[in-house]
Amino acid sequence: MKLTKTIARKVLATVDAGLCQGKGQPVPGEMCVEAAVCFAMGLPHGDEPPCVGEAVRSYKVALNDCYWSSNAARAKGMRKLAIAQLGSNEISQEKFTELVRLKGIQRSLPVILRSWAKHPECKNAAEILKAARKCESAKTLSEAVAAATDD
Repeated sequence: MKLTKTIARKVLATVDAGLCQGKGQPVPGEMCVEAAVCFAMGLPHGDEPPCVGEAVRSYKVALNDCYWSSNAARAKGMRKLAIAQLGSNEISQEKFTELVRLKGIQRSLPVILRSWAKHPECKNAAEILKAARKCESAKTLSEAVAAATDD
């Protein structure tokens, strides 16, 4: 099936009705983001749209199924990703996974490390802050992993 602006608009309209945790039912406002894509494309109810790569799908399902304050908040938070994932079956899933891991170490881990460095029980704040900076400046996944696991 060819991806078109019409399909993208249908995906957005379906997502804007709200998203739920889990696959849900084939009713706008009562399904997950992947089921919303299937619904918008006129496919049978499911959470494996063929235009979405497996690694991207797995990432999106995990995000969709996280705790959100409401289904409306889930839909608002997932809206751009619902469109960005379309056609991701055409990209390298391995490179996608590597990039997600790299960005997680570069962006999320330093926040966690800095938070711990401020904790009253932290005895090695200087080293932890140094590790946070190394994580942020890593250019490759191997550099990032080394920065994150350096003793």
